[in-house]
Amino acid sequence: MKEEDIYLTNMAFAMSQGNPIALSSVLELMHTKYGMMGLILCDLSNIRGMELHLLYKKCCDRDPYKFERTSSMINNKVFSEEQVRRNIYSNNPIPFIDDDINIEGVPKYGETFGPVHYKWDEYCMANRKSFSKRLNKNFFEEKNKKYIK
Repeated sequence: MKEEDIYLTNMAFAMSQGNPIALSSVLELMHTKYGMMGLILCDLSNIRGMELHLLYKKCCDRDPYKFERTSSMINNKVFSEEQVRRNIYSNNPIPFIDDDINIEGVPKYGETFGPVHYKWDEYCMANRKSFSKRLNKNFFEEKNKKYIK
């Protein structure tokens, strides 16, 4: 086995925290440079294991491009740690990014976009506002469902 393969295998097990379900998502993400970048950003944000799997599957629709952008926003503290955890652990996690937000000059998924882009702050502010509104709505809907008999 090559040294690079050993490194990637160790990274996959570390990122999945030994969880076979999370491992399948990690291995899927490792096949693209955007997925790999998202994994690195999640690692920096202490998102691993089942949290990582739920983020990718439920909040990013298994889209490595959306995952990378979402991970970048989380790593850049666009969303609070509490918001991230509350969303990921809810019964119905929602996307952090609102795909209905269209800001001229923001590249499509799969194109280079990040904190140094001139539209980054505007894009992040719009998504933070939309996410907070959608998260609160989702939270109260879940809460009411739990108590309705």
